[in-house]
Amino acid sequence: MSLFAQSSSSSSSPLRTAPGPTDVRATTASMQRTPLSFLLEMTRQYGDVVRLPLGSGPLYVINHPDGVRQVLQEHAANFGKDPHENDIFIRFVGHSILTTEGDTWLRLRHLEQPAFHRQQILATSASMVETIQDYLDEWQAEAEQGKVIDMVPAMTTLVLRVLGKALFSLDLEDETQIIAGALKVIGAYALALYYQPWLPAFGPLVKLNRRYAAVQRALDQVVFRMIHKRRTQLGEPNPADLLSFFLQLRDDDGKPAFTDAQIRNEALSLLIAGHENASSLLCWTWYLLAQHPSAAQRVADEVAAQLQGRTPTLADLGQLPYLRMVLEESLRLYPPAWSFPRRAHAQDTIGGYVIPAGAAVLLCPYTTHRHPAFWSDPEKFDPERFREAAEVGRPRYAHFPFGGGQHQCMGATFAMMEAHLILASIAQRYRLDLLPNFSIHPEPLVTLRPQTLPMQLQPAR
Repeated sequence: MSLFAQSSSSSSSPLRTAPGPTDVRATTASMQRTPLSFLLEMTRQYGDVVRLPLGSGPLYVINHPDGVRQVLQEHAANFGKDPHENDIFIRFVGHSILTTEGDTWLRLRHLEQPAFHRQQILATSASMVETIQDYLDEWQAEAEQGKVIDMVPAMTTLVLRVLGKALFSLDLEDETQIIAGALKVIGAYALALYYQPWLPAFGPLVKLNRRYAAVQRALDQVVFRMIHKRRTQLGEPNPADLLSFFLQLRDDDGKPAFTDAQIRNEALSLLIAGHENASSLLCWTWYLLAQHPSAAQRVADEVAAQLQGRTPTLADLGQLPYLRMVLEESLRLYPPAWSFPRRAHAQDTIGGYVIPAGAAVLLCPYTTHRHPAFWSDPEKFDPERFREAAEVGRPRYAHFPFGGGQHQCMGATFAMMEAHLILASIAQRYRLDLLPNFSIHPEPLVTLRPQTLPMQLQPAR
């Protein structure tokens, strides 16, 4: 048991108030302007439990893996979703598995879990591979000319088209720009609502409200059109995608489990969470590989040796261990889900410090993944950290890019499979180089992603 766990569980130790800064205005401003560097600075300065005074009330940052385990697993019933953040997501996706808790969430989890079993994923993998290859065919002419492409919209487009196949058995080429544009506006609106919750009260008087309302209508039209079309085809053989799965779901009494509105909520939840996580992970991975040419060459060599020119399939992924380690290290340095806000229902104790009832709690993979007690030279890109022998003895929650406990992301397996297939497919066919003197600018919005990532595209050597 670690010293952190001992102090957390000791009943004889007096309860203490967590350390932290005292200036509310300065702390709030730093969290809004530069949350990543500020949270990292606070955990390095004050330790594994930090109390940050904010304009909305104190925020308790839990940085030690043992404290993360307590919040996500051991005392998970006491740490619910942050109501303020959750209300924002309800505005976008309604009451779905992404926004519900308690018995409602358990019902949805029970109903939807089979959709993410390996057999269901296998059923969609062939169409995913075809979608990836079709998209990469479109790059061929640009690669031969050595053109520069921005990987942020490129990976967003590719991931959305893959999701379109998996969710709806449709090539969303025509709808991709509508969906991608809408999701970008929704991400910006979510951030604005977090710090300006009064925005909706001004309705169409505020430009951002009007933009959000317009893109939400456009997104709903796309999703409902797909649902209605599939409902008219229920008597026919249907593809083994998630839309068919949702339409065929039944409760214990035999009645349809979901209305069209509920399917819309679940489909949008998967679109938002699925495209954000996978596209961000891929962007950061290409950025890191471009900075480390020897690692990029090792990925290319592994893919070439294992596949011998064949198109990558799901069955090949287990034979690409270095590619897996690269993705895991990318998730460590730049976790797309960079924060998990929670709210304490009742008073608790973490690391010997009291967490009051009603307190806002923040788990931050970005900082825990850089904890010097568990990661040597934590800012260094080193995929060898994730070799099986190197992981022995490392706490489970030293690395938690997809959360943990019963609320761990159900789509984590799907997202990683998708990222593996895309990374292997691109590495097999193309080389991507960063432009000289390019400076990265991470955007900690709904997910952590680069603002832009221009790279020169060339055929693989």
